[in-house]
Amino acid sequence: MTETTSQKSNGHSSYWHCYGGWKAFFTSGYLWSSFIVALLIVVMPKNKPMYWQQYALTILPALLAVSLTGFAVIVAFFQGRDDPILKSGTHNAVKVSPYLKVSGSFAHFIRVQVFVLGFALLFDDLKEEGAQLTFFGIWGLLYAISLTLSVVEALFLFSWVDDQRAP
Repeated sequence: MTETTSQKSNGHSSYWHCYGGWKAFFTSGYLWSSFIVALLIVVMPKNKPMYWQQYALTILPALLAVSLTGFAVIVAFFQGRDDPILKSGTHNAVKVSPYLKVSGSFAHFIRVQVFVLGFALLFDDLKEEGAQLTFFGIWGLLYAISLTLSVVEALFLFSWVDDQRAP
């Protein structure tokens, strides 16, 4: 394995660890609520075919911009700060600071949104698609949208830091 490939895999595993790994992914209320809504959408009778790709191509670029902007605000706010409050905390007996946890979450939001956007671009020209493709497309789109709520929650790190500093 080359050094570049090793660095890429370490970057992915670092992000995944800071996010919380498979446990955080599979216990996410956002994942399962979007699953249930997607299932309901797919099984409900429709008068016309549903082309989820158009929704994804319209909505996701704006959501991606919101996520990138929020991540930039977090990085800019904490850049150059040597704050022990931000460096505290453990996760699975390995130290993960609140800052890294939020950064891992933002990285996850952005990766999901880019993946679903790419998935929509790939299948945009398909007009006759199967129920499985429609289901996974709608599920991914709803999951990406619901993660935007997590962006808002992640921004509450600012109030958490202030609460920790209060006497």
